[in-house]
Amino acid sequence: MKDYTIAVIDDEPAILFTIEKSLSEYQVDTFSDAKTGLEKVLATPYDIIIIDYKMPGISGIEFLKTIKSHNISYFGIMITAYAEKDLLENLINDNLINKVFEKPLAVNQIREIIHEAVAELNQKYKLQADMDRLVTENKMLKAGGKIIGLEGGLKEVSEQVKAIATYPINVLITGETGTGKEVIADLLHHLWAKEKQTPFIKINCAAIPEHLLEGELFGYKKGAFTGAERDKPGKIELAHKGTLLLDEIGEMRQDLQAKLLRVLQEKKVENLGSNTVTDVDFNLICTTNRDLIKACRKKIFRPDLYYRISTFHIPLPALRDRKKDIPELINYFNEKHCKRLHMKKKIVPEKMYSLFSRYGWPGNIRELEHLILRMVIMTGAAPELNIEQIPFQEESFSEQPLNSPDSEGSYEQALQVIAGKVIHSGIPLKQVTKDILHAILKAFDNNVKKASEKTTISKDIFYRAKDP
Repeated sequence: MKDYTIAVIDDEPAILFTIEKSLSEYQVDTFSDAKTGLEKVLATPYDIIIIDYKMPGISGIEFLKTIKSHNISYFGIMITAYAEKDLLENLINDNLINKVFEKPLAVNQIREIIHEAVAELNQKYKLQADMDRLVTENKMLKAGGKIIGLEGGLKEVSEQVKAIATYPINVLITGETGTGKEVIADLLHHLWAKEKQTPFIKINCAAIPEHLLEGELFGYKKGAFTGAERDKPGKIELAHKGTLLLDEIGEMRQDLQAKLLRVLQEKKVENLGSNTVTDVDFNLICTTNRDLIKACRKKIFRPDLYYRISTFHIPLPALRDRKKDIPELINYFNEKHCKRLHMKKKIVPEKMYSLFSRYGWPGNIRELEHLILRMVIMTGAAPELNIEQIPFQEESFSEQPLNSPDSEGSYEQALQVIAGKVIHSGIPLKQVTKDILHAILKAFDNNVKKASEKTTISKDIFYRAKDP
């Protein structure tokens, strides 16, 4: 239940004391000066306002009319010793007040009316939440119509997105490579923007060389360093009044993490080579396939920055945990790429659905999409996708991918499959080793650095494996 706040404005201290004591379970602020109370209510709106009808300086009616002019919503209760029925009815009809206290005040009457107010507010906020939810769902359908699984394997993610759609806060999206982190980030920005043309600035912290990332993020002035031939605003500055997406933030070096933390704390950014600061206000989304908690323990990621960027954490499930969505994904990518290549939509053989559902998909949705595209191209003019063109042997399809933390139990099975290929196909051991290294690289989008860090295999070995 919401913790309701109550403001009481009356020039009689005895009345303020009586109301505050009788409502001890609520947060009650009392004001004997109407002007002071008005300033506070305008700065920090209250759920319930109890106010005297006649006060020196500002009357209760003037007070409430001022609040209404600022579009502040509240449950209003008027205290009066003057039972002017017609006037009070007008105030209720004009939505300035909801109830009336008549002096002298009775404690039981005060509590009864406040309980009535709370019940009414509960119903009001529930209806508002339901309406907001419907609006958000409609927007999600419009913005994310191509996101498969919002009612399936991504249902929990969908509920999280709906929860924060009207509350722009720092969001951390985590998940394995290819799980759709950027797609969810796009959806969040669309919902936050509320159909306004606000900037959505993206930067991949892993794709930009470390020595260039600082300038890209913070911008620079002409002459700040060799090669800075003109002023350039940074991505942070460009994201003002919009959304900033820091993709793969786990790859950011620590000195830049410290500078980013300062920006988030102070809402100001300073270009390289400049002594002036610029105010910035943006929504922040960060994504990573790293375990940032583990990175904090290893002292390669700042804990203070982690807690700053992860106000709301959305973990995305791997495709192997979304098996029910696979048939829909197959059909979607089949239709998408056939249309793009000006082909008729291909027929999907029934066996393909079950076969794909048994595979672990180390590259997740990205791997599935690329495979469907390859099959569409290889099928050519034929009406049906050819299951024989799948670049895996059927026995390679298992419940867990090679890079899954739960795949240790299938290690012996994998060895048997490899041994069988060597025995029956005469594949040289050197080729087997190279194929395994290629499979590992593929799981990390051919990123040698990530593959080396995850497996402890030296980068040189991976680079030699990549050479023809």
